Amino acid sequence: MKKNDSDVGTKKRGSSTGPRTEGGKMRSRMNALKHGLTSKSLVVGAEDPRQFRKFSRRLMKELQPRDPIEHEIAVEIVMSAWRRRRAYQVEGGVFSAEAPGELGIVPSDPRYQGLAFMRLGNDGDTIARLLRYEAAHRRSFYSAMKYLERRRRKADES
Repeated sequence: MKKNDSDVGTKKRGSSTGPRTEGGKMRSRMNALKHGLTSKSLVVGAEDPRQFRKFSRRLMKELQPRDPIEHEIAVEIVMSAWRRRRAYQVEGGVFSAEAPGELGIVPSDPRYQGLAFMRLGNDGDTIARLLRYEAAHRRSFYSAMKYLERRRRKADES
């Protein structure tokens, strides 16, 4: 690469004024949008932390962990179930989303996450990818449930 080739790239990047068309502006607005299906945070976007706490308390009351290990297993069950619910919400957003040129979509609108998921899956496998996320969360949930049941059965036999 010639020295002045890199200077040209630097000059072009420095002189950018951003998107000019409505379509470009819409895409730019969506740049930071995340679908939340792989988030390390349990509550993302428009989700209500109070709803999560209520959901978590209800499941923990049902699971009644007896010791710290069972508590960790129960936490895994809660996390998997919450993330699976999120995947279903994103699925609803994907199917209800209209043309990407729509403006004024707020984060509490299910189409918000759906548009993000479609944007990230431009290669045409949006639904297949969504189903993989749903299946992964379902497997995690049932795996933790089975482990909890086996552990309790073994403890009860002792």
